[in-house]
Amino acid sequence: MLFSCIPLKASIRALPPAISIRCFASALAAPTRYKDLKQIYKSPELLQYNDKEITVEQLGGIHAFDPKISGAFKRLGYDLLTPVQARSIVPMMVEENGVVCRAKTGTGKTMAFVIPTVQNALDYYFETKRGYGKVHSLIIAPTRDLALQIKDEYEKLLLKDRALSKIRVRLCIGGKSDSFTYAPSIMVATPGRLEANLRNPRFSALFSDLKYRVYDEADRLLDQGFEESLINIDTMLREARVKALNPTTKMRSVLFSATVDKRVDEFARNTMGDDYRYINCVPEDEPEAHENIHQTLVKTKNSYESHVAAFTDIFRNLATKPNYKAIMFVPTVSGTDYLYGILRGGANAGLIDRDTMRSSRTSILKLHGQISQGKRDKATTEFRTCKSGVLVCTDVAARGMDFKNVTDVIQICPSSEVADYVHKVGRTARAGTSGNATLYLSKSELPYVRYLQKERGIKFSKEVEYETMSEDAPEFEKIRIYEDETEDYIRSYLGFARGIISSYRLKMEDAIANILNLYRSLIKDPNAKIEISRKMFLQMGLRDPRGEYFNVPGGVPRLGGKDDRKGGFKGNFKKRGNNFGYRQSNYQSSGKFTDRIDKRYNDRNSKRTFDSRFY
Repeated sequence: MLFSCIPLKASIRALPPAISIRCFASALAAPTRYKDLKQIYKSPELLQYNDKEITVEQLGGIHAFDPKISGAFKRLGYDLLTPVQARSIVPMMVEENGVVCRAKTGTGKTMAFVIPTVQNALDYYFETKRGYGKVHSLIIAPTRDLALQIKDEYEKLLLKDRALSKIRVRLCIGGKSDSFTYAPSIMVATPGRLEANLRNPRFSALFSDLKYRVYDEADRLLDQGFEESLINIDTMLREARVKALNPTTKMRSVLFSATVDKRVDEFARNTMGDDYRYINCVPEDEPEAHENIHQTLVKTKNSYESHVAAFTDIFRNLATKPNYKAIMFVPTVSGTDYLYGILRGGANAGLIDRDTMRSSRTSILKLHGQISQGKRDKATTEFRTCKSGVLVCTDVAARGMDFKNVTDVIQICPSSEVADYVHKVGRTARAGTSGNATLYLSKSELPYVRYLQKERGIKFSKEVEYETMSEDAPEFEKIRIYEDETEDYIRSYLGFARGIISSYRLKMEDAIANILNLYRSLIKDPNAKIEISRKMFLQMGLRDPRGEYFNVPGGVPRLGGKDDRKGGFKGNFKKRGNNFGYRQSNYQSSGKFTDRIDKRYNDRNSKRTFDSRFY
C-alpha cells in the first residue's frame, strides 16, 4: 500500500493540494484495479486466441479490448488485420516471458504493437494521472526518423476516437526538447538519448511500473552497435522497478525483427530469458523479399552503363508516369550528394519537362546522416506528401522508414550486406500494394547475385541485358558534370568497393578498373588518374597493370614489390594534402550540391542531461 508507513493526514499534506484527494482515492482503488486486470489478461476468452489468428471483428468482441480501439482502427480504413497483427496482438497481451516476432518489412509490424500498448494505456490510465505519473510502454527504435514515424502511427489511431486522445505519446530522441511536465502513457525513444536520460533518477522513476518494452527493428539496433546501450538500459529499467506501485505487475518485453539470427536470439535471451515466445510470420521456404515486389536485374557492361541506364530510366518514368515515386539507394554520403546533383542537373538540362514536374508535383530530394536534422525532417515530410518524385539516400532510410505509395526502388551497385538488399527493396510494396525493385549490375559485380540467391532466396522475375547505351548516352551527356565532385564520388566509391570485393569475392583488378573507367567516362577524359599514396596502392593489392589509373608519389610499385609498413585501409586516399579515407556513413563531399554539416546531434553518444521538470 502506498501510504502504509505514513500517517494519513501527513501523507495527504505531502501531496500538492490540487491533486492530493484524487491521488489518495486512486491509491485506495489501485489494488482492486490491479486484481481485475490480472483476471482479464488471463481470461479464457482471451487465451483462446493466444495460439491462433484473430480478426478485427473478434478483436472488437473480446472483453479485454476496448471497442473504441477496433472502431478507431476501422476508421483508419483497415478492414482486416495483417498476418503479423493477427498472430502477435494477443500473445503480447498474455505472454509474460516475452515475445520475439519475425516478419517481413511492410507487413504492419508497427500497428501490431500499437494496438496492445494503447489498450494497456487505457487499462492503467489511473497510474498516469497527475501526481502518479508513470510510463506504461516504452518503444525503442534504432533511428530518430523511425521514432518519429512510430509516434505518427500512434497519433493516427488515437485521433480517430475522442476517448483515446487522452493517451499521450512523447518522444525521447536527439534534437527534441526533453522537458516533460508529466509522464506520457507511451514513450518512443532512441537508445543513446534514452540511456543518457535514464541516468537521472527522476527520469528513471517514471519507468518504475513499465508494462511493455518494445524493440522495433531489433536486428538493426544490434547492427548499429547499440547492444551495450541496450544492456545498460535493461539494467536501469530493472533497477527502477524497486519503486513500483505494484511490484507484482511484470514488465513484458517484445522484439520485432525482419531477421532473427544467432545474435538477435542471444540478445533476446539476455533481456527476456530463455522461455520467450517465438512467432515466425515468414515461412522457411519463402523468399525474404515480399512477393508483391517485381524484382528486375539489369546487366550492364560496366558501372558507367549502370549509371546511364538507371538515370535515363528515372527521367523517362518521371516524364511518362504521373505517380512515379522512387527511392534510389547509394552506399556513401558523398555518392548521395553526387547522384542527387546528377538528378538536379538532368532537370536543369531539360531531361525532365518542367511543366510535367509542376503538374505532377515532382520532388527531387536527398537524405543522409550528415544533413542537418531540420533538413532531414523537411525532406522526409516532402517525400511522404509528394505525388511524384525521387529520394536519393543512404541506408538511413532503408530500415523502418515507411513512405506510402513508393512505386520503385533503384540500386546501382551491390549492398555492403546481403540483408540490406531485402530491407531496401522492402521500401516499396507496402501495406498490400505492389512495387518494382531494379538492380543495375556491371559484369564484374554479378557474383553478388549468387549471394542474394544463396543467402536470401532472392529470385529476379526479370533479367535483362542493357542494349540501349547508344541511344541513352547522348541524353545523359547533356548533364553538366563537375570534375571535383566526380573525384570525391570516385574516392568514396573506391573505399566502399574495398569491402564488397572481399565480401562477394569479386576480382580486384576488374572491380578497380570498372570504377576508374566510370570516373574517366563521367569527366570525358580517357587518360584521367586518381592520386593515392604508395601505401594505399599496395594495401589494395594493386600492381603495375593498374598503375595506369593512379598517380602514386614516388612511382607505381613494380609487380611483386613488398611493403612491410603496417596500417589500415582508412584514411589513405590523398587529395590536396588531406586524408580522404572512406567511412561509409560519414563521408562528406565538398561538392556543389553538399549541404552544411550539422554535427551537434549524435544520438548514440548523446551526453545531454535530462530536464528535471517532471511534475
